Amino acid sequence: MADMAASESEFLRLITSSRFELEAAGNPAYAIAIVTSAEEVQLSPMVFSNIGPASESGERVAARAQPGERVYLVSRTAADGRAMFIVHDPKTLKKLYQRNELVRGELRLGAQQIELRRVICPLLLLTAKNDHLVAPASTEGIRPHVGSSDVQSLTIDAGHVGLVVSSKAHKTLWPDATCWLAARSSRALEV
Repeated sequence: MADMAASESEFLRLITSSRFELEAAGNPAYAIAIVTSAEEVQLSPMVFSNIGPASESGERVAARAQPGERVYLVSRTAADGRAMFIVHDPKTLKKLYQRNELVRGELRLGAQQIELRRVICPLLLLTAKNDHLVAPASTEGIRPHVGSSDVQSLTIDAGHVGLVVSSKAHKTLWPDATCWLAARSSRALEV
C-alpha cells in the first residue's frame, strides 16, 4: 500500500465506484477498494457490516497488493435519509481501533510520536446516545489521557450520522457547540 494519502478526487472515485454495493448492503457497510497501477477502481466481492473484519480483510488484501496498487476501506452510514461515505486506510484503522495506539501513546505520524497528554487546549466532546460506530463511552474515554483542564461534553439523542446532519443536531447541538467555542475564543482584531 502506498504511504501517500489519497487525493480528494481519488476519494470521490472510490465512493462513486462503491456506492451501489454499500447502499444495497445496509447500514453500516464497508467495502474494500483497490486502486490499480492503471488508476482503475476494483471492489472486493465482499461487503462487511462490521469495521473489525473489514479492516482485517483490508490489511490482508493490502499485504498481497501489486506494486503501485493502493488499498482502502470505503464505509457508508446513514441517518435521517442522508448517507455519509468515508474512505479509510485499513492499516490506520487497525492502529486506532483495534490496537488503541493513540490512547496507549504508541501512534506515530512519520517519526513523530503522538502524545494525547500534550493536548492542553479546551476540548469539546460531541457524542450521540445511539451511535453504533463510536459509543459515547469511547469518546468520553479520552478525558484521563489529555492534559486539558477544560473538557466538556455535549450529547444528543441521535445516531452516528445524526450527530452531524440531523435537524435535531442543527437545532440544539450545533448552537450549543458554537456558544462553547465562542466563550473560549478571543475577538478578532480589526485591521
